[in-house]
Order: sequence, then structure tokens, then C-alpha cells
Amino acid sequence: MKADDKIVHGLGLCGLVIAAALGIYYTFSTVPRSLSTSEVALGLVSFILCPPSLLLVPCIDCEGIQQLPFWAIIAVMNYGLYAAIGVLVVCVRRLDASSSRR
Repeated sequence: MKADDKIVHGLGLCGLVIAAALGIYYTFSTVPRSLSTSEVALGLVSFILCPPSLLLVPCIDCEGIQQLPFWAIIAVMNYGLYAAIGVLVVCVRRLDASSSRR
């Protein structure tokens, strides 16, 4: 496997792990009556690191295990997003390498 492929798949797996961790946390955590500052910060970080998680908005009444199929789809989408970022990183590295050879 080439180094470029490792970058793309490594970033994709990173996105998959992030979405899986968020899915497990949100599936098995309880919703408090009032949100604390740390919970609001975690929500913002989750939307930044896993933008496909915004697809859970229609599933606002889903609780517990009902969310898992949605999180599986979100994890695959996040893998694709992070892999696309990896492709961009590889392209930029190739452009830099070719421009430095001149």
C-alpha cells in the first residue's frame, strides 16, 4: 500500500472512529433537564468533527438504541468526508513536491 493510500484510508478511519464514538456516547447517555456549558461545548465539537451528525435532526425523538442505524449511516458518511479531505491533502502534497523539483 502506498503512503498516499495510507493517508486517505487513515483519515477515513479517523472520521469513522469519531462518528462511532459520538454515536455510542449519544446513544447511551441521558439527556439532562438543563444543559451545562460542557454539554453545549461537546455538541459544538461534535458538529465540527462530524458534520453528517446534523442528519439526526429529524430523529430528535429517537432515544437509545433507535439511534444506532442512523449513527451507522453517519459514520460511513463521515468516513467519506475525511477520506475526501485525505485526497485533498495528497493532491496538495503532490503539487508541492512537483513545484519544488523545478
